[in-house]
Amino acid sequence: MSMMWGFYSYSQARFDAFFGGGEPNAAQQILDALASAHGDDDEEDEDDEDGDEEDDAPCTSAESLKWADRITRHGISREDVQGMDDVFQSLFSPDGLWEQLEMESESPDGLHPSVVAEMQQFADAESFSLLTVLDGGRRYGETDDADCDYCFLSVAECEQLLSGVRQILAKGGPWSDRWMPKVIEECLAGPLQAAVSKKRPLFGTLG
Repeated sequence: MSMMWGFYSYSQARFDAFFGGGEPNAAQQILDALASAHGDDDEEDEDDEDGDEEDDAPCTSAESLKWADRITRHGISREDVQGMDDVFQSLFSPDGLWEQLEMESESPDGLHPSVVAEMQQFADAESFSLLTVLDGGRRYGETDDADCDYCFLSVAECEQLLSGVRQILAKGGPWSDRWMPKVIEECLAGPLQAAVSKKRPLFGTLG
């Protein structure tokens, strides 16, 4: 099955409260959300004869609580980010912190990376730099693209990218298929417009 981008708006204030803002019981809520999101994986691990674990989050309860307590009190460090690819994917899901972060799905359907790749040939330098984020992702708090399958887009970046997408569509192609403009409008411009209108950042996940 092809991987597609889906976009979700969330409350920046709630995110800041959970990660470094002193939200009451935030550490335990994060651990509970991860346990819920990985419930099926835990059952599979019990049957693993080798007992190997490759989860990004700390393995033992004590380590997990210490890690969660640190990021909820002091924020997410660069060192933390390098090991949180799966964690972010889990927390920003219906089984994760969906209600706590006041998340809303903004994608009517998935956006295939090949559509993004085709858009890049019509983009100016400013828009191109943001479109490349959708090649494989960009880690939280970083400026370089990465193969992490998720990204965060600030409201300002959503505004910038939306303007670039409008300019690309106005050029009229030529496109490889006649349905391309409609997909771009609905699956990229639409989520960006929703985020800008609501003044909320976007979390994108490639899955």
